[in-house]
Amino acid sequence: MEGIVYKDLSYKIYGLLFKVHRELGYYRNEKQYGDYFEEFITKDDYYQVQRYLITLNFRLALIVNFRQRTLYPKRVLNKYFSIQ
Repeated sequence: MEGIVYKDLSYKIYGLLFKVHRELGYYRNEKQYGDYFEEFITKDDYYQVQRYLITLNFRLALIVNFRQRTLYPKRVLNKYFSIQ
């Protein structure tokens, strides 16, 4: 087992996400969050991120919904990732 993919980078990004959420709150509109980060999570978003990961051969993506009182970032791994 390899462990957590991009652990240090993910930790830093999570820190930024929580900072934005703390500063802006959760009652802003999408455009305001889009100036920082943008995402309202649906199943379609999840599948779209998976398609991006496969097409671009990226290993990991994060999805965040800023409209919730508490942030629950989702890590999406590309099971087809290959080192070229």
